[in-house]
Amino acid sequence: MDSGFSRGALLSDDNKVLINAQEGKTRALRQWRITSVKEIEPTIIRRYVKEAISLIESGQEIKANRNAPLEVPTELQNTLRRTKGATAAFRELRPVLQREYADYIASAKRADAKRNRVEKILPMISAGIGLNDKHRR
Repeated sequence: MDSGFSRGALLSDDNKVLINAQEGKTRALRQWRITSVKEIEPTIIRRYVKEAISLIESGQEIKANRNAPLEVPTELQNTLRRTKGATAAFRELRPVLQREYADYIASAKRADAKRNRVEKILPMISAGIGLNDKHRR
C-alpha cells in the first residue's frame, strides 16, 4: 500500500519512512510504502497525518521550479521542424503545455513509443490544445 503526502518533503520524517514519489519529477510529493501488515503502526501514522494536516492549514508548500529550462526531446524537435507550421504552433503554446508535451515524449522508453506519441500529439499541438486539457476545469 502506498500512502502519499503532497507536502511530504516538508514533513520531519523522524522514522525515515518517506521516499520521493517520482525521483526527478517531483520535489514535494513523498510516499510511505507499506509492504506488510507488520509495518502498520497507528501511532506513527497518526503523527505523520497530523503533521501533514498542520502543514496544509498553515499554508506551507513547495513551489514548482518554473524556471527550469525546457528540454524538448530530439524526436519532437525533428518532427516539429519537418511539419509546416508545427514549430510556430508549439512556440505559441503556454510554457506549461510545452513542458507537458516534452515530458510526455521523454517519458517513453522505446523509440517506437516515442514516434507513436509524437504522431498522436502533433495534431493537438497544431490545434493549440494542451495534452491534458480534457482533464482541466
